[in-house]
Amino acid sequence: LLKCIQDEIKRGEFYRRKHKASGVELCMRENKITGLLHFILNDRKLFRLVEKITGCAIGSFIGRVYRMRPGLNHYHEWHSDLSYRRVLGVSINLSTEVFQGGSLQLRNLKTGKLVHEVANTGFGDMIVFRIDQGLQHQVCRVQGTVDKIAYAGWFHSQPNYIFPLKSNLSRLKKIAST
Repeated sequence: LLKCIQDEIKRGEFYRRKHKASGVELCMRENKITGLLHFILNDRKLFRLVEKITGCAIGSFIGRVYRMRPGLNHYHEWHSDLSYRRVLGVSINLSTEVFQGGSLQLRNLKTGKLVHEVANTGFGDMIVFRIDQGLQHQVCRVQGTVDKIAYAGWFHSQPNYIFPLKSNLSRLKKIAST
């Protein structure tokens, strides 16, 4: 499954995306792979497993595929993702080669002290981290010659899985037609 996803990403179309306050990346236009990943991450059995591990109630998942290229000033500076009832952040490594840099860092908002850092260079590996008022996170710049490609998103406490489908019906119709 990972190889199939990686092969489709190679054919995917990416556009430059600037986030309001936190960074710049290349974001993959929605297609059948983003639809498949959305479907996989909205599995109720996965919700129950993640709830058991984290203690967070989960009602839905929404994400995107992004690419960070070395030398193009792609980054995500310190931010919190506190909105839309997000409770957990997720990053799944979809790269086909080991990249350098691009690590996820978590820090205490009050003290500014680094709490944790992880590079997530294992192919298909997923990082799950808490979205909390006392924490911020960032993704460091990628170095070397290899792109970082990831599926990043959020587990939400609400709404349930049906709400994102209804609110994004036109996007889903477009995905289904590709």
